[in-house]
Amino acid sequence: MRRARIPLVNPHVSPTLTTERLVLRGFVDADLEPLAAMNADPEVMRYLGGARSREWSAASIDRCRSQWGKLGFGRFVIEDNASREFVGWVSLEPVELDGYAGDVEIGWRLVRGCWGRGLATEAAMTVLTWAFASLPVDRILAVADAENARSISVMRRLGMVHLTDTPDEGRISTVWCTSRALRTGAPD
Repeated sequence: MRRARIPLVNPHVSPTLTTERLVLRGFVDADLEPLAAMNADPEVMRYLGGARSREWSAASIDRCRSQWGKLGFGRFVIEDNASREFVGWVSLEPVELDGYAGDVEIGWRLVRGCWGRGLATEAAMTVLTWAFASLPVDRILAVADAENARSISVMRRLGMVHLTDTPDEGRISTVWCTSRALRTGAPD
């Protein structure tokens, strides 16, 4: 895999990141239909509270767009570099788990037809590289339902380390971490 091109951060818009197979970019209006289809798939949403409506997906695009201006980071659409088809998304967002205020979380969601091809790992690795090069963060967490073996496998492939399992809204979430020091070999 070729190294991703890492642009400088502009806190008002999502940068565009590229890999050999993927383009990571901000949301555009044309993303609504494939996003809504992905969010309506009960298997995709199995560990994420269940299938969501088209209206919920439209509102999430608006939230994603405004987040970049507020925080200087947010959600990237994952697009196939060759076909330009919507693959899913990868995000950096504030952690919404008790005890982790101020931490940043990486997450991902892919359309089911793209599972098992290493695309989540490739997209997340690219975003982690960008984040540690562009943002004043020393660590990034990943949180998943403890039964979500696919996401936990991605966390392992990213070189993340398991921190803890914790109760989270009636289920158990597993919390994993990577840091600038882990990724660069530099001391903390």
